[in-house]
Amino acid sequence: LQAHPVRRLYDAGVPIILNTDDPGIFGVTLCGEFELAAREFGFSEAELQEIAANGFRFAFSEPPRT
Repeated sequence: LQAHPVRRLYDAGVPIILNTDDPGIFGVTLCGEFELAAREFGFSEAELQEIAANGFRFAFSEPPRT
């Protein structure tokens, strides 16, 4: 987990989104993922609010056209 690039990506300005992957199998919750991000990667409450907003901001976005 320490090698995960999420903090570096966020600090570089890459919009990130936290989510769960099959909570029924892995036993994880979205709240738990946010708690993990705060504890393991040092995200502040304000940063976590921005990350949560990204989930709504990018949920229905379309890929860039080339």
